[in-house]
Amino acid sequence: MEYFGLDLKQGFDVVNDKIKGEYDLIIAHFPYWKIIKYSENPKDLSNSDNYCDFIQKVWFAMNNMHQALAEDGTLAVIIGDVRKNKQYYPIFNDIINMKIGVLKSLIIKKQNNCRSSGTIYKKSKYLIPIAHEYVLLFSKY
Repeated sequence: MEYFGLDLKQGFDVVNDKIKGEYDLIIAHFPYWKIIKYSENPKDLSNSDNYCDFIQKVWFAMNNMHQALAEDGTLAVIIGDVRKNKQYYPIFNDIINMKIGVLKSLIIKKQNNCRSSGTIYKKSKYLIPIAHEYVLLFSKY
C-alpha cells in the first residue's frame, strides 16, 4: 500500500492548494481551533482568528479532500471538541453539517494527552472534562 502525505510544514496548504490525484483513503486531523498553536504560519488552522474563520477554512479543506477521493474512497476526519471562554464548540457537529460527502460512521474514542486532564473540575462550572475525540468517516457519494 502506498502512502502520500501532505503538510503545511512541507509547504502544502490544504485550504488553498488542490490535492492532485485520486485516493482511496484520506485522513485529516485538524487542530482543535485555538487549543494548541502549532506554528506562526498564518495559514495554520490553529491560528484562525475566530471560530467562524476556523470553520470556514475547515470547509475549504474538507471540500478539497472530498474532491480528491476516489469514487469508492473514504475520508476519515479526527477531531475533538473545544471549550473556550465558557462556551462549548462541538466541532464534529459543524463538520457533519457541512454536508460534504456522506457520513458513513462516527466513532467516539478516548483522547490521550488532552489539556483538560490538568483541569480541576470540582470547583469548575464544567462538570465533565473533554476527554474524547471523534473519527468521522465519509464516503464520496
